[in-house]
Amino acid sequence: MRRFIYLISVLSFLFFFPFVCFSQERTGYYDNGDLLQKRNISVLAIGIRDYGNRGKGRLMSANILNDYNDSIIQNNLNYEFLPPLIGTVTANSVSQQLADLTGRHDLANQVVIIHIIGHGKVENGKYLLMCSDDDIPGDDIVDCLKYIANQGALVVLFLNTCYSGALLDKYTPSIITGDGAIAFFGSSSRQDTTPELDQKTELSKYILEVFKNMHPGAYESRTDVLSLGSLEDFIKTNVKKPTPFIEFFTKEDGEEYKGYNIYGYPIMSKPNTNIRSTGTEGGKGDSLKINPQFYLGAAFGYPYASFFAGLSLWQHLKIEIGCSYLNAKESDDVYLYSSTNPSPFGYRYSTNNLRLYLQSGWEFDLGKDWYLTPMVGVSYLSLSGNPISGYKSDSGIGNGASAVCLTTNARLSFAPFKNKHWELSVTAGKEWGVGDSNYKLIRDYIDHKAIEGFRGQLGITYNF
Repeated sequence: MRRFIYLISVLSFLFFFPFVCFSQERTGYYDNGDLLQKRNISVLAIGIRDYGNRGKGRLMSANILNDYNDSIIQNNLNYEFLPPLIGTVTANSVSQQLADLTGRHDLANQVVIIHIIGHGKVENGKYLLMCSDDDIPGDDIVDCLKYIANQGALVVLFLNTCYSGALLDKYTPSIITGDGAIAFFGSSSRQDTTPELDQKTELSKYILEVFKNMHPGAYESRTDVLSLGSLEDFIKTNVKKPTPFIEFFTKEDGEEYKGYNIYGYPIMSKPNTNIRSTGTEGGKGDSLKINPQFYLGAAFGYPYASFFAGLSLWQHLKIEIGCSYLNAKESDDVYLYSSTNPSPFGYRYSTNNLRLYLQSGWEFDLGKDWYLTPMVGVSYLSLSGNPISGYKSDSGIGNGASAVCLTTNARLSFAPFKNKHWELSVTAGKEWGVGDSNYKLIRDYIDHKAIEGFRGQLGITYNF
């Protein structure tokens, strides 16, 4: 047991130290970090739920805009959640909020996110946003967006209404004359209505899930930054009915905003990740935040069933401790000889049912909710020796053995459910025995394939 504890201590240091170093080096990937530090993010949520006697039922999906309070935008720098308009929303209150945005003096470094859920319509070829008491002409909304963008801000509009594409589909990028940009995400085209699915319109549901980091694949895999282009790709892949209308508007029909290709422009970083700051330190970044997350899992296959608990650190580092259940195996008769006694000692060994293990690995996001985690570790299984009838036993020889193994495996996981708590996985690997002296003596007499060799399991994991 002392050897086992020593081995775990050494291996834990060897496993853990490279990952810590890797996580620190990883800060260098944040080539957009300076930009993220220099801007402010402001969010205005407008959820028009109640329509009184206007002939529309209550739009309960508007309530999900309250989820901005739990979104990861709050983990980004200089975040401001403006007083939301949710429930009974008058046309005057919406116009006043938009006017307040245009009156700001710090728009040049702003990312202004406006998220609207409600009913929309088209009359005489023009878009109208239906409020609880009256309609707001789409041209008034566009004038507000243009003014904010022409002051140098990036305006991101999520418009989740029927016929939302009609708001901007007649405009060309030349509407931007200043240094800003408009990124428009509409839930439908000029011709399409936007059905409610489970009381949560698809576009808004996915946007908020991305902002709560429920879809890590929506972020740039190299930088862990959510860009306009990566968000567009994610929305187009996941929102199918109706087809979303997405358009970016920049100065002079170009594709650049503040020196960046508009599609690569970063909106925010993933939660609890470090943003590189060059400053006066020549690019030294702070270490990544630990961001611990606990998970439990079970796996079944050859040659045993396993149950484990794990901890995720820095979003990718996995540390697991678990136990496996094996059918007890009994060895052939084993005869051990002592140099001081020519008569053999006879034993029959049996394995314990429980095998303990500790392992660590690094999870790679493959995109599309697939993840690959290579892992290394150690396992421990005790064997007890029972004297054979008619043979002597010795208190120091043959009473037991410890089967310690080095383990290597790779786990391929898939998160099929939208809340991303559950993952399905397949794991394959191999174990090499490095047991004590007694184990080495009796190895050929036992079913060592039950202890060493190749492994294969199907599993399920729940992330808290």
